[in-house]
Amino acid sequence: AAVREAVKRGTTFRVCQNLPLLRQESDSVYVTCEGASFRFDAAIDATGRSAVWSRPIRRRGSQVADVYNVSPDPKAVSGKVVRLPEGWAYRIGVPNRATMAILSDGRRKRYFPDSLAEKVFCISSSSSTFVCRRPAFPQWSENPVQGRRLAVGDVALAYDPLAGQGIRFALSSAITASSVVNTCRNAPSQSAAAGRFYREYVARCRDTHFRLIDQLQIKSPRPAQRAEAIPEFVTFSGQIVRADLQLNSEIRTGAAFLLPDGDCVRWVGGIDLTELRNSLPQTIRFADLVARLGKASGGFLQARALMEWCLRHQILRATMSEGEVI
Repeated sequence: AAVREAVKRGTTFRVCQNLPLLRQESDSVYVTCEGASFRFDAAIDATGRSAVWSRPIRRRGSQVADVYNVSPDPKAVSGKVVRLPEGWAYRIGVPNRATMAILSDGRRKRYFPDSLAEKVFCISSSSSTFVCRRPAFPQWSENPVQGRRLAVGDVALAYDPLAGQGIRFALSSAITASSVVNTCRNAPSQSAAAGRFYREYVARCRDTHFRLIDQLQIKSPRPAQRAEAIPEFVTFSGQIVRADLQLNSEIRTGAAFLLPDGDCVRWVGGIDLTELRNSLPQTIRFADLVARLGKASGGFLQARALMEWCLRHQILRATMSEGEVI
């Protein structure tokens, strides 16, 4: 469906025996295909882990996944992850189809389901069929953006499957890359800022992914954290800085809140935090703030979760003074 829609909008597909070499100019890229040279405003490398246009690449570890088709079980949960003596395994499926993958360091020719995996996933050796072995280690391009060439999806950052979010990143990176291309076309003077924004975006995604992977590798359970008490009154206290932002399919410089870890944020869950701060009194009841946002967005629980996020990240802080309350 996506391909049909792309063709409908004017996309031309060319089947190449080998991906043509990419030649860059200051404001465009060129490829030669079947003896003809073509000029484009930008090139998007979506060649997966092969990263044809975006090398050199780096990787973390040598983990591989042995993938199996297993008998579907209508009573089984959609997804399940377990730790095995020598790695991890997961099962994911729908009522009429299911897949299991066993992740290891790749030293074995093939990692067969052992008794533990069969017991946990309620399968037998006769009900599982080997499909393939695939790389499952995190991998990334050292230069996700270079001139008018941008890497998206697995080219920019291939995720460890246990942490999930690989598809989310593929879509998010494609959307962000399109904003960078629009900026380079419509505001050439901002091309450097747009490239910097994309490079930092990929780096943030990679750092967040690695932190999650490291947490998953900790065998001892982390102590449960006590829920912080919600203050009665709050005020916006986060520092406002100028930062590169993705706005209306372009990269622009604007105001944003500086987070404790050095990142910046302007929108949370579709809410413009700077506009929200400017539209409120200096001090407001937390319950009134949530009610106001919930009424405007139609989601009370989401509004509460977003404002609790702002408290944890020091965009909001508790205050003892009532001030002006709405």
